Amino acid sequence: MKHITIVLALAGLLFLLVLSPYGCSKRLPRQVSLAEASKIVNAPFPVPAYLPEGFSITAIYALYHDDESDGLGVTFYPAGTVAGGVADVDKAPIRMIATLHRKGQFGGLKLVGEDYDVAGIRGVLVPRDDSNDLFWILPHPESPGEYLMEMKGNKDIPKEELVKMARSVPQ
Repeated sequence: MKHITIVLALAGLLFLLVLSPYGCSKRLPRQVSLAEASKIVNAPFPVPAYLPEGFSITAIYALYHDDESDGLGVTFYPAGTVAGGVADVDKAPIRMIATLHRKGQFGGLKLVGEDYDVAGIRGVLVPRDDSNDLFWILPHPESPGEYLMEMKGNKDIPKEELVKMARSVPQ
């Protein structure tokens, strides 16, 4: 009986690791391509078309996944800067976190800060001690879900640049 229990437990674990979309080969957090990010959210992954002069997308990371949401992070560095892995999501001069809530309508923005128009959508810029954080809600193009978007920039990045980047994210 003990051997059957062990065999069933191992079979169950193997099933989860092999058949789960986030099994062994897809542990989180991990770096992904733009195509992989799009596959995770089942639509083109929204990245800004505008970047401040000299900046580029350095990396995209799948940060977490559960039945109701997926979180992806994007880092932006000046050209020629080598990123240091997933820890850079909190260290990059500019970073964007997109959290897709698959069922949508997660309550809206209830933040105190400066209101901005982000391409017809209400955005709220919240000044922090070491960064400025711009939040807005972006509808998912192919489902009832929606993204909670957060564009964060270090204090030396002008707020207007963050707003311009947010406005260039496709809706």
